[in-house]
Amino acid sequence: MRIDRVQMVVAKAEDAVRAWETLLGARPLRQDRLRAVGARRVVLGVGESEVELLEPEARGEAADFLSAAGGGLFAAGIAVPDVAALASRLRAAGVAAEREDAQLLLPPEALGIPGLRLVVSAEAPRPRQGLLRFLYEVTLLSTDAPAATARFASLLDLDPRRFVPIRSEQFGYEGTLTLFDPDRLDRIEIIHPFDAGKTMGRFFARRGPSLY
Repeated sequence: MRIDRVQMVVAKAEDAVRAWETLLGARPLRQDRLRAVGARRVVLGVGESEVELLEPEARGEAADFLSAAGGGLFAAGIAVPDVAALASRLRAAGVAAEREDAQLLLPPEALGIPGLRLVVSAEAPRPRQGLLRFLYEVTLLSTDAPAATARFASLLDLDPRRFVPIRSEQFGYEGTLTLFDPDRLDRIEIIHPFDAGKTMGRFFARRGPSLY
């Protein structure tokens, strides 16, 4: 399992595409629609990973997110060897995933982890695009980081002995790096911002549990 993408809600996909191309040499790969959230989707190759830009075109979760947050990071993406096997495991744990095409879509309410939205894809090798090598981390800001970490580990069958506790007085947070594999960087960083005066703390005060 690894981090292989992020989804971002944007007001205008073309403007966002130009920014990613200019800054990081990202390459547009394909377009379609993500009906489950009511958005037009443009997929970019960024290093060996992908970025899905979601432009709302109907009432739905993407439009609600754009209205509430002004856009930004919408979902963390993980890739697994067997999507069907993970879907079966989640069903057994009482988690109903929505499937659209080859992906599983898991909102926070389904996962039982406030602020965490996941999109699950099948692992696949990709040629490197642009200046980056790959994406490997997404950060979740949590009111109760230990509980969110335990729930995440249970649902994804991760070994907590691989996890790394972290704390920063400088940036005002503490939590855990939920390493998927001891030989790779891939992880969700699940942290609680404890200093409301820091940048992360101010963001958390506005948004609550959310991706960062």
